[in-house]
Amino acid sequence: MNRQPKHLLQFGSFRMDLDERVLMRDEEPIALSPKAFETLLVLVQHSERVVLKDDLMKILWPDTFVEESNLSQHIFQLRKALGDKAHDPEFIVTVPGRGYRFALKAVEVSEPDGDLVVHSRSVQTVTIEETESTPPVPITRQTWERTAAVGRLQETVRGGEATRAVRWRAALAVGLSAILLAASYAIWHRMHPPPLAPRARIMMAVLPFQNLTGDPEQEYLTDGVTEEMITQLGRLQPERLGVIARTSVMGYKRGEARMDQIGRELGVQYVLEGSVRRDGSHVRITAQLIQVKDQSHLWAREYNRTANDMFALQDDVAAGVAQEIQSRLALEPRNHAGRNHRVTPQAYDAYLMGRYSLNGRTAAGLHSAETYFHTAIAADPNYALAYTGLAESYVLMAADGSSPQAVSLQARTAANKALALDPTLGEPHAILALIAQNHDWNWEESEREFKLAMALDPNDATPHHWYSGNLVVRGRFEESFREIAIARQLDPLSLTVRDAEAEWLYLARRYDEAIGKLDQILEIEPNFAYAHFDRGLSYEQKGKWREALADFETARQLDDTAFNAAVLGEAYALSGDKARARQILRELQIRAQRESFSTLYPAIIHAGLGEKDVAFSELEGAFQERTTYLLALKTAAFYDPLRSDPRFSDLLHRIGLPE
Repeated sequence: MNRQPKHLLQFGSFRMDLDERVLMRDEEPIALSPKAFETLLVLVQHSERVVLKDDLMKILWPDTFVEESNLSQHIFQLRKALGDKAHDPEFIVTVPGRGYRFALKAVEVSEPDGDLVVHSRSVQTVTIEETESTPPVPITRQTWERTAAVGRLQETVRGGEATRAVRWRAALAVGLSAILLAASYAIWHRMHPPPLAPRARIMMAVLPFQNLTGDPEQEYLTDGVTEEMITQLGRLQPERLGVIARTSVMGYKRGEARMDQIGRELGVQYVLEGSVRRDGSHVRITAQLIQVKDQSHLWAREYNRTANDMFALQDDVAAGVAQEIQSRLALEPRNHAGRNHRVTPQAYDAYLMGRYSLNGRTAAGLHSAETYFHTAIAADPNYALAYTGLAESYVLMAADGSSPQAVSLQARTAANKALALDPTLGEPHAILALIAQNHDWNWEESEREFKLAMALDPNDATPHHWYSGNLVVRGRFEESFREIAIARQLDPLSLTVRDAEAEWLYLARRYDEAIGKLDQILEIEPNFAYAHFDRGLSYEQKGKWREALADFETARQLDDTAFNAAVLGEAYALSGDKARARQILRELQIRAQRESFSTLYPAIIHAGLGEKDVAFSELEGAFQERTTYLLALKTAAFYDPLRSDPRFSDLLHRIGLPE
């Protein structure tokens, strides 16, 4: 009896078995997830043409909103399976800002009785004379499914009447069996009803409120309203309603993205959008709630108040949204003591300006934020959120190397004052956790404070992000990855969170995975210095010196910090170019005369040069300074040249890190 021919697509040394849904190379199967196989099939069927990301998402997830990062993960998996590289692709080419193009043309082949037959036609499903100006091929899921079924339809035609008769009898037998099975199951199901499924957590995004004042200097007000809405809605019932973090939604400030795109990228079912108009002492806020799946407007309202009633105005907007979705989510709003305190308009205005400056995360912005928060506190000494903002300004300054001991003390004082005024706030606990970790090296206290922060404000991505870093430097990798995954769900478009996840993979010695995630980040933002730096670290450990040095050089050009220079010098030393390493060391010594930085940085270069005594002497200085980067001592691979020395174990012990 002749077996039916297999239907295969072949490109290069690879074949795709459309019947078994398996990718093979030289007759060896390659592991792919079902969704990755579907992704490859769509690209191959439309090879040599650009397939838009939106089209791919609609085909692969027609009825579900998922993040674009899901598609990126499948592209990464395919590149790994094909031995492809994002920066020098042979198969899958990224077209920045648009989509992907499969570079090779596939042919359809069949394999009856072991003999390979190559058909003269390609598998192209759309015939278009493509030129430079030709738009990407529009694809629908129906087109894709119809094309994927071509092989099966051809098999039926070739089989003849006899084959069809055999199949008809087999189908009848299977159909009768299925009817009996279905009837039996229906009876059993009535006797054994399934347990009720837990209610899914609903996700919402508050898009940046539009500034209708006509004054760019009022951006701080609209950004402040956006941030306050995120905070208030996030407090309603966090286990039932998740609210996307500020950093992810601010990417939509220009209002150019479609609602379905926002739903996919953020993984949300509802969106709140609105506008703010301020005319002297009069403020008007409009808001509307939108259901993403059908873009229907569920609720819309306009509020008019004086600037003195801003808190009440924001409370009204949040209450209106909560009331509308309460029947859908069965929310149980919770009271927060701190919200009963009404601040003066001057204090609130200064607070919003401080938050606006703080969110820029620049050195100048941190110092401006400090000034604004002090102004807010002077106007209202009982304003808990102003003390919280001040504490965050200080703790970020300390992490940036600005007199860490003195600034950490100021941060601790401000955070404790905020909690004394409003014990329901989660953010001050996260700040106290970071101080206990970075300055005190009190790991038990930092973990306790992180858990308090997450319990009080489960929708805040920052404590999960920071806590994941706490866990990873202690070698608790699986717990760390769970926390960073939560941070990513709450802040899906944050490149900082994505980069942290890649950095944790490097610290866990999972270098290929780290490189894959960093490739994805650099596709989105090629000038992201941290991503170049972290990818260089992973390339270094794989012995790919050309790629590592290129990334380190790029990171230094984009962000010329002493730390970036130090790791570049260490890489040159380990790659064999000790002269270049010593040149960078001399440059750091000259730089130290005009700029204060940790002795940890030259220690890294001396370690690469094999000069252990000097390196340990400088590490001791970093220990006395309580340098934050010293916390990676247990896991960071660039400390490996020192790891076998007994002095290394002693240093780990004094920091409180287990070997």
